[in-house]
Amino acid sequence: LDVITRGVKSGLPLNECLKILSVESPEPVKTEFAKTRFSDADKGDAFYENYGLCLEAEDIARSVLFALEQPPHAVVSQIVIVPDNPG
Repeated sequence: LDVITRGVKSGLPLNECLKILSVESPEPVKTEFAKTRFSDADKGDAFYENYGLCLEAEDIARSVLFALEQPPHAVVSQIVIVPDNPG
């Protein structure tokens, strides 16, 4: 989130900040990516099943929104979000 917060506050477009973040974030987040990658909804769903419980795109979006809503003197430099995966 530090990348997004600093990038957006400095005027960098959000999509550019997200490109940087995607390189730095190894946690699996369930999105439409796998369905598009494999050109098949079933194969896309199977891809995420290998990870067990995955984060959803909305989980990440809420944390980004939280960071962006902070006043200028409060910089959210890090938020760690992992799935609650007992297995």
